[in-house]
Amino acid sequence: MTNLPPPASRYPISLQEMSEEERTTYRKWARFGYVCYILLIAGLFAVGISTRQGGTRTATDDQTAGILNSPRMK
Repeated sequence: MTNLPPPASRYPISLQEMSEEERTTYRKWARFGYVCYILLIAGLFAVGISTRQGGTRTATDDQTAGILNSPRMK
């Protein structure tokens, strides 16, 4: 069985230790990740707004809110 190094040991400690090509690639992937994250949050927000139901409904179809059927009204 092969002993693999820990994941952190394969990466440079800071951006200064990377070559220009590695920095450019890292920045591209970082921007892509940020854009995906923002789109995910915006999508979840849009779905939440579009599926939101009003909380002040008093009657649905043939059902009343129950005020007319209370014992005090009889």
